[in-house]
Amino acid sequence: MKLKRRSGGGLNFNIHDNYWHRVFATFYGYQYNVNFSSLYYGASGSLAYNEFGQMIGIYNNVKSNVEFGDLLQSATIAPFLQSDNIKVNDNVIYAYNLIDGTDKTKYKYQKSSFRENLQKLYPNGFSDKSKSTKLFKNIFN
Repeated sequence: MKLKRRSGGGLNFNIHDNYWHRVFATFYGYQYNVNFSSLYYGASGSLAYNEFGQMIGIYNNVKSNVEFGDLLQSATIAPFLQSDNIKVNDNVIYAYNLIDGTDKTKYKYQKSSFRENLQKLYPNGFSDKSKSTKLFKNIFN
């Protein structure tokens, strides 16, 4: 796998602020490029593992000209975690954790993560009043 910056010379960050009165951002940070990929439309959001069986991110992009079964194309993976800030020219790509960004000493610029969204959506727990998932023993601790 190769580490790839999504844009030519600058940060990989575009803001779209006129969709349904919400702010959307695209392609923050770096992406892993997967060469000789058989990924096809519909694979986006699938879990990606490394050679050690560790979860590293989600598939998020395929080439626009890919055909089903074509093994000569490439795809990209959005990593779950960037542990340090990365300076690119005069810009900084801040550290983030898409799964659990609650440690604001490490991820002080991150707005939300999967865990933080669970806390907002289920402040009193799930329908059975539990506050645990397969990932978190307690979504609030």
